[in-house]
Amino acid sequence: MGDGVARWDRGLTMPAEGGGAGSRADAQEAGRSILVVDDDPLVRQLLVRMLEASGYVGHTAADAAEARRRLQAEDFAAILIDVRMPGESGIDLLRHVAAECLSTAPVMVTASDDPRLVETAFQTGAYGYVVKPFRMSELLINITNALHRRELEMRNRDYIRELEEKVARHRSLNRTIAPLDDPASAPITTEEVIGRLSGALSARDEETGNHIRRMSYLSAFLAEQADIGNATPKDMRLASALHDVGKIGVPDAVLLKPGPLSTEEQEVMQRHTVIGHRMLSDSASPLLQLGASIALTHHERWDGNGYPNGLAGEDIPPEGRVTAIADVYDALTSDRVYRLALSRIDALAHMRSGRGTHFDPDLLDLFIDTIDQIRPPGSDPAS
Repeated sequence: MGDGVARWDRGLTMPAEGGGAGSRADAQEAGRSILVVDDDPLVRQLLVRMLEASGYVGHTAADAAEARRRLQAEDFAAILIDVRMPGESGIDLLRHVAAECLSTAPVMVTASDDPRLVETAFQTGAYGYVVKPFRMSELLINITNALHRRELEMRNRDYIRELEEKVARHRSLNRTIAPLDDPASAPITTEEVIGRLSGALSARDEETGNHIRRMSYLSAFLAEQADIGNATPKDMRLASALHDVGKIGVPDAVLLKPGPLSTEEQEVMQRHTVIGHRMLSDSASPLLQLGASIALTHHERWDGNGYPNGLAGEDIPPEGRVTAIADVYDALTSDRVYRLALSRIDALAHMRSGRGTHFDPDLLDLFIDTIDQIRPPGSDPAS
């Protein structure tokens, strides 16, 4: 199966064959697209010719007002701004760019060589300053330096934001699982644990909490039907809710990407199994130990082609084999950011094609034979 289900199950998403060239070309053009703002049409024409001779894509605006409109409608890697223009000054436009267009690198291009104006420009947010008349090499050096600084600052902002998100998620997760790991704490109900965990993980994705709830019911149901001895249905319901807890460590850009994942992005996504196991495995709680096993093994495949360890057949613990079926079934029958839900009939047809390759054949047969008995959340006897 693999490929059929793999494209539907985000943890195993493969890059689409062909296609994507348009979006990559658009991204490359945006990365070399530069807006020239000058009230002199001859200067605008000269600058665009110089830019395009060096592989950039030049665009023009005759004044600050036109530049603001273009900045609102399009993304530019850099903007060349004349200081003195009719109406709003170049410094005022620079102030707007520095505050509102964080992904655009501003460079001042002006006839004024006033040291005080240069200082004001850099204090306001300019990445470069070129005085007319200038040599082409001087302009290109300033643009190259500005784009390099822009890239470093964008990476730094992304890194800081990702760290802040991880800290917030870890704090929320710790508040969620601490009562389970503390024998002195008051008992908490299944519904309370799943509710807390759903809140911790769905802060970035509203559908995550719903998936946890549905998938945990499916796991408990199948575990009970299969009479798995090392976990009661209630334990499976709780522990399987932790199956994707490692996605706390997956960046939003990968987790919520609407299109196919690249090879590198797939590798990042697949780390959630190891991250989740690491977060849970050192706990003394048997329930969290069960959750750690599920987190690590729910993407292993019966034929050994899964991840992270390439386990095969009965080397995959039964809780991992059960959870794999429940996880994929709910993924197939639910709307996701990257595709619409399948009907039950179509979802089961996909899963049948993975019998003995993706899934434990006996467990899959049992799931398909008994799926009509599944009760909606709230009426499950496992609770």
